[in-house]
Amino acid sequence: MQIYIRTPLVHDSQAIPHMVEHCVARNIIEPTNFFGEKVRISKEISGEWTKIFFDKSLISLEIVLEKLQAPILKSVYAYEKLPFKEECENIGQGSLIYEAMIRKIVDKKITLNTAR
Repeated sequence: MQIYIRTPLVHDSQAIPHMVEHCVARNIIEPTNFFGEKVRISKEISGEWTKIFFDKSLISLEIVLEKLQAPILKSVYAYEKLPFKEECENIGQGSLIYEAMIRKIVDKKITLNTAR
């Protein structure tokens, strides 16, 4: 099953929605499940939307919604700063092309991946 969440750009940048996606994912994807045989939930951010994919046979919709609505803890934010920074520093060619297309078609001020 998929859930789409609108995560609007802040000041024409995806940085804040992307960090929120990291923090929300930490609420959903419990560390004990990282090395399991089955991935219960995965996520993907694209522009102004975040998609949450989950297997209903492994986790219920009610639990996913409960975890999505839980507050973001300071400890989670502090933990996610390093992986977020590393991810933003290792941008692939495909991401740069996607951003260039969005800037050309939608708005030249939008920055999805590159630093300002």
